[in-house]
Amino acid sequence: MALFQNAIPIILKHEGGLTSDTGGLTKYGISQKAYPKLDIKNLTEADAKNIYLRDYWNPLKLDNFKDQNLANAVFDAGVNQGIKTAAKMLQIALLRAKENLVVDGIIGPLTTGAANRQPAHFVNDFVNDRIQFYKDLAAGNPYLYAKFLNGWIKRAQSFLVKKKLT
Repeated sequence: MALFQNAIPIILKHEGGLTSDTGGLTKYGISQKAYPKLDIKNLTEADAKNIYLRDYWNPLKLDNFKDQNLANAVFDAGVNQGIKTAAKMLQIALLRAKENLVVDGIIGPLTTGAANRQPAHFVNDFVNDRIQFYKDLAAGNPYLYAKFLNGWIKRAQSFLVKKKLT
């Protein structure tokens, strides 16, 4: 099963240290906008990890995923795009893979089971959906989002896996 401790270093690498962005003061990817009562400036890495486990990894039920790469990609999408959006994107990708699901933005046993039936390269379908989401977002509001597009695409592409030749 997928492990949080294998995924969190990837998230922390993408999120970086103390910055100021559209979420206000942000540290380890935890923003003042999302956590207005939190002392972001003094947030420790351990605190950030606890927030990611509680508010992103656990609600997405990623411990139940067999494929660590897919869990990592869904986790990253949850962090960057919101957990409901990440769950819906996964469900849409699974529908295209001929799974019978309702797109409700909640990862339950049906979504998890469908994800666990997919081949290892399925993560690429999910990643490509993320890239399209970012392109659509930037096209819809270029003034606000275009400057982030290349970074978002590079981030998503870091989760692509190579298909094994048989």
